[in-house]
Amino acid sequence: MVLGYKAYVEQAAPWLSGQEVLASGMTKELERAALAVDKAQAGQDVALISGGDPGIYAMAAVVFELARVRGLALGQGGLTVEVIPGV
Repeated sequence: MVLGYKAYVEQAAPWLSGQEVLASGMTKELERAALAVDKAQAGQDVALISGGDPGIYAMAAVVFELARVRGLALGQGGLTVEVIPGV
């Protein structure tokens, strides 16, 4: 599954064929991050597309905070989160 801000998902569209895609507008960042974590917890591979610095202005910090609040283990044996900046 691919989630992201509508404008960014549209830019990535040529590489998303065959994927389940959910694009939403501004101010829906927390909802997108929560859905991404929910889907990942359910065993689904998820890509969350965002812009800005991956650890500050983008979604990485929101995902890590959600994992912390939910008490999720990260890494081996837990939820795997990979941040890929500059893509």
